This record gives sequence, structure tokens and C-alpha cells, in this order.
Amino acid sequence: MDARNYAGGLGPAANEAGRARAWAMRLKQAGHFIAPFVALERLFLDFGERLRTLHRKVARVSDDAESAGALLASPDFREMLAAVNDLARGIDALRGRPDDSAATLARLVAVSEAILGTLAALSRIMFQVQVLAVNAKIESSQLARTGVDFTVFTNEITRLAGCGEAAIGGVRLELTALRAAASAAITEQSAFEQAGMRELHDLFSRLTALIAALEQRQALAENGVSELVPLLRSLSGHIGQVVSDLQIFDITRQRLEHVEQALDLAAGMIEAEGASDMDALQQQVFVNGIAELQAAQLTQAVDGYDRAVLDIGGGMQAMTKGVPVIAALSENAFGGGGGESVEAVNRDLEKAGALFATFTAGRDHAEKGLGVVAAAAARARGLIRSLNSVNADMRLMALNASIKCGNMGDRGRTLQVVANELQALARLTGEHVDLVAANLAQAVSVADEIGGGRGSARAADILALQSALDLASARLANAGARLPPLLDGITANAAAVVELGRVAAEGFTERVACSGLVARSVSGLEALAGDTAPGLTGEALEAARSAVLAFAEAHYTMASERAIHGSAVSTAKLTDLLKGSPPAAVGAGATAPPAGEPDISDLLF
Repeated sequence: MDARNYAGGLGPAANEAGRARAWAMRLKQAGHFIAPFVALERLFLDFGERLRTLHRKVARVSDDAESAGALLASPDFREMLAAVNDLARGIDALRGRPDDSAATLARLVAVSEAILGTLAALSRIMFQVQVLAVNAKIESSQLARTGVDFTVFTNEITRLAGCGEAAIGGVRLELTALRAAASAAITEQSAFEQAGMRELHDLFSRLTALIAALEQRQALAENGVSELVPLLRSLSGHIGQVVSDLQIFDITRQRLEHVEQALDLAAGMIEAEGASDMDALQQQVFVNGIAELQAAQLTQAVDGYDRAVLDIGGGMQAMTKGVPVIAALSENAFGGGGGESVEAVNRDLEKAGALFATFTAGRDHAEKGLGVVAAAAARARGLIRSLNSVNADMRLMALNASIKCGNMGDRGRTLQVVANELQALARLTGEHVDLVAANLAQAVSVADEIGGGRGSARAADILALQSALDLASARLANAGARLPPLLDGITANAAAVVELGRVAAEGFTERVACSGLVARSVSGLEALAGDTAPGLTGEALEAARSAVLAFAEAHYTMASERAIHGSAVSTAKLTDLLKGSPPAAVGAGATAPPAGEPDISDLLF
């Protein structure tokens, strides 16, 4: 086919070769657009990494929220709350019950004081006995001239007074120790009552408030999980969709690389030796079709990319608007001190344990002191028996002296007075010794009562509270200890989700636009298509196109380009190919496209 018969004459062969080289150069120049686009890859990678991190954070918040909700609703956590509640009620009951051991100790001190008072009276009696012994010695010395010997009597009175005084001193010493031990126990009890019970009152108030806060947190969490988890799952799904949408970059890059390679290939074909198989007109038709087809491909690829980027940006902006709702729900349901409440309960349980330990240690110390009381009381009872023996001997000595003086008549009248006085003092001594013995028996009974723990409601309360404390601590360690890290993680990760969402969405659509990068190529291809328009119609156009398509079919090596030209020959729908649909089969069975749908001619010419 002679090129000079078409398009107003194309000039001599040299001119035609120069024109073909010029077209090839313009095709190559139009294909230099991929490098700037690929430079956007770092932005996409960074954005995808932020989304990946965001997705992990959202998944973590969701998992922790479900775990925290399950823990707060678990039997273990409910049992922990019940155990701490029981302990708080026990502390409150303890505060309202006076310590009967303090009253018992006060009785012991009072009895000790009474005994010591009686011992002082006995000591005075023994002094009077000693005075009688002196008087008896004086009188007996006068009677000695008459041959009457009262030396044994007077010596025995002195001895008995000394024994009595020694026994009284021993009893006084033991009773002083007894009173000191009881007073020390009262002091320790009073210190616990004044400081320990006041702190227990504060503990009760705090535990009551903390348990109320945890029960409120439990209710908020149960409601919050039902609202929060679906939102988190929805957000996670949206993030996954956006990540999937980011594939538009790879898809567009592949399409742009395809166009660039196709333009280079086409330029090489019209410069290659095999291009002589096409005359000048056929080369013109070929360049015109390639330029128009690749301009359309570029336009469609970039338009699709821009629409996808806008969709991604819009999706991210919509997501980030919803993220604060998630953060607010997280804070409402799981923030606000849930973990701090558990830790505060644990601290108060430790304080309660320390107070109970102080009480127990004080009680143990008091019991050791009361052991001293019991031993002192036992020794004092032995000394009282000595006093009873002294008293009996005094009575006997007084009786013997009285009989002997009676037999002496007037000579023994003075000693009779001494004997009578000794009898009176012996009776008084007996009364006081009986009183001491009775009070001492009461002191021993009181000491035994306290030492044995009988009747001590406070001690029983403390033992019961220690058991309740052990149970509450075990429950707290089992269920409560797992809660603070979960709540802290939810709060921290929810805040991170907000920040990551903001950073990921900020400025995305403005930074990844690429339409300007390829606009020059599209303009160049469209201009080349205009410059190479053959101006043919009818059979001439069909003949030129058939020759060009046959040549391209024989020389193209890229599968996609071969499919496009195969579709043109078989009149398949080129628009499906441009959208990524598989090409229609080439062959005699191919049918013409329905009316109104473009074929290759619509895009080429």
C-alpha cells in the first residue's frame, strides 16, 4: 500500500523513516512516568504499617475488654467481692463490741490493789506483834527473878512476827508483779482500742466505699463490653478493608508499568527492522492506535487510583471520627479507678492483717504476762499458807501464855494482857489472811480466765476476722490481681488507638495524588494520536487496520497486549479487559458486541 496515496502524501522514504523515528521518540517520551509514581511507595508502606499497628492495638483493646468483662462477671470476682464484704461487716461488728478482756484485766488490777491494801494492814499487825514481843521480854525479865521463864514465849512471838512479815513481803512482791503484768496488759489493750480500733474504723469505711466502687465498675463493665466489643470488631473490620484497599497502589503501578513497557515496545517495533513489513500508512495507523489506547489506559488507571485513594481517605476520616467514641466507652467502662480500687483493697487488707497481727502479738504478750500472774499467784498462795501457819502458832502461843499467866495469879497479870493482845492480833491476822486468800483465789481465777481465752469475745472476733481476711486475700490474689493490668492496658491502648487513627488519617489524600504525574504522558499520547490520525474510512480503513493488527499479533510478546489485539480482532468488549475481566476467546465463534458498547475502533480512532 503506497503511503503517498493517504493523508495528503507523506513525502519520500527518507522523510517517512524520519517521521517513524519521531513517532517512536514521542512514544518513548510519553512512557517516562513510572519513576515518580514509584516514589510514593514509601508513603504507602508507612501508612500500611501504621494501619497494621492500629489493627493490633484495636485487637488488643478488644481482647482485653472481653477478658476484663469476663473477669468482672466471673464467679471468682463475685466471690472476692463477697469475701471482702464479709470482712468489712466483721470489722464493723468488731468496732461495735467492747472488749470484755479489758474489763477482766481491770478486775484483776482491782483485786491486786485490794490484796496489797490488806497486806499493808497485815504488815501493821506484824509490827504490833513485834511491839508485843518487846513488851513481853520486858515483863518476862522481871518475872525471871521469881523463877518463872517466859523466854520461849517471847522468842517465839518475835520469830512469828518476823515470819509473818517475811511472808507478807513475799506476797506483796508477787502481788506487785501481778498488778504490773495486768496493768501492762491493760495498757496494750487500751493502745489497740485507741489506735487500732480507730484505724479499723477507717478501714471499714474505705473497704465499704471501694467495694461499692468495684460493684459499680462491674456493672459498667458488663454494659460496656456489650457496646464496646462490637464497635471494636467493626473498627477492626474497617481497618482490614482499608488495608485491602491499599492494594490499589500495586495494581496501579502494575498497570502503569504495563503501559510504559507497551509504549517502549511499540516504539521499538516501528524502529525495528521488521517494521518494513508495514508501509508508512500502516505505521501511522499503528502509532495512532497505540497512542490512543495507552492514553485511555493511563487515564482509566489513574482515575481508578484517585477514586480509590479518596475512598481510603474518606474511610479513614470516618473511622477516626468513631474512634473517640470507643475511647470514651473504654474510659467509662474500664477506666476511672477500677484497677486502683483493687490495689487499694489489697493495701487495706494488708493493713487489716497488720492490725490483727498487732492485736494477736499484744494478746500473746499479755498472756505471757498473765503466766507471770499465775505463777506469782501460786507462790503467793504458798506464802499465805505460811501466814496461816504463823497465825495458828500465834493463837496457840497466846492461849498457852494466857493459861500460864492465869495459874500465876497477880504475878502474871501483865503478861496476861500481852497474851490477850496477841490473841486479838491473831484473830485479826486470821481475818486478813482469809481476805487475802479469798482475793488471791479470785485473782488466780481472773488470770486463768484471761489466759485461757474463756469469755473473750474480742479474741474470738479477731480469730474469725483473720480467717475472713485470709479468704478475702486468697480471692483477691486469684481474681483481683488480674484486673489492674487489664484495665491499665485497655486505657493505654484505647488512647493509642485514638492517636494512631489520627496520625494514619492525617493528610493521606493530599499526599498520594498521582494524576499530575502522568498528565503529561496522557497529553503527549493524545497529541500524538491527533497527529497520526489517518483520515481513512470504509474498506481502506478496514484493510489498514487488519494489516496492523495482524502484524501486532505476530510481533507482540506481552500477553496482555496480545489479548487486547486478539479482542479487537474478535470484536470482544475492550472495556471488560480494561477492567481486568478475562479476554473473550478468539475464534470463528466470536460475536459482535451489542449496540451501544464500544469496540476497539471506538478507542483507537
